[in-house]
Amino acid sequence: MLNAVIRFSLRNRILVIALAMTTLALGAWYAKQLPIDVLKIDQGFVRDIPQSSDDMAISAAIIAMGHSMDLRVLAEGVETAEQLAFLRERGCDSYQGYFCSRPVPAEAFAALVRAQQAG
Repeated sequence: MLNAVIRFSLRNRILVIALAMTTLALGAWYAKQLPIDVLKIDQGFVRDIPQSSDDMAISAAIIAMGHSMDLRVLAEGVETAEQLAFLRERGCDSYQGYFCSRPVPAEAFAALVRAQQAG
């Protein structure tokens, strides 16, 4: 019975990995076919940086892939200085998330943009 559970668990992990790789490949295909200039790293890959070596490897690969396709790369959901440092060290072009700013009303956003442009 235990062997059957282990085999089932292994099959599920292989299936999840295969689905993830298919999704990444499909995303790369769309990035190649569509007129886009920014590739976004989903917050699901950013959330556990630096605790998850898998998420770090995936994020680094997305940055490298994006740059090799002459795309800018944006990380979504950056909440800590450690996450931002990791992404910047690997050449991530921009980021969004609570580390930058909590959601703000339109008027406050316009003021932030003006302040950033001023200096």
